[in-house]
Amino acid sequence: LSAVLGLRDERIIEPLLDLGIREENVTALVMAPLVAVAWADRTLDNEERYYLLEAENDLGIDPKSAAGELLAVWLSHRPHENLIDAWAAYVKELCRVLEPAERARLHEDVSSWSWRIARAIEKSFLRGGGPSDAERAVLDRIEEAFQVEAEREEKENTSSDRPDKLDRATWLNYVRCHD
Repeated sequence: LSAVLGLRDERIIEPLLDLGIREENVTALVMAPLVAVAWADRTLDNEERYYLLEAENDLGIDPKSAAGELLAVWLSHRPHENLIDAWAAYVKELCRVLEPAERARLHEDVSSWSWRIARAIEKSFLRGGGPSDAERAVLDRIEEAFQVEAEREEKENTSSDRPDKLDRATWLNYVRCHD
């Protein structure tokens, strides 16, 4: 997994491994924040499931692949609460090396799908509209993961050093799936 992600920090790799992320299913990692939003209130309704499957298709994940199989497990059984934290730690590192346009694209994809799931009609209607407090907490966690952008721009103004903890292989694979 370390080689696929281009990441050497065991503090980030170990939680991903604990959550079932492996080299062959690492593509499912892009779905982690969406799954976390859907399960935030500890239930997954039909509309949220529909949006997750739609996102799986939109993001180019084959349901028969190892990543698709992991997503199927996440749809059947609520993943551990650490999923969003493990994803956020990885994304913070990834954002440190992405170009601004790539980072913005990833942020937009994740945020738009996450909000779509949080605004699922069935649950929103039942609770008077909008995301629940639990969903808002996950949405906030997603935004925090992308805050490294502001930190990076500040550092770039004072230093030209780029972190080398993470290569861009995973992101480039993601981009190839969407071009």
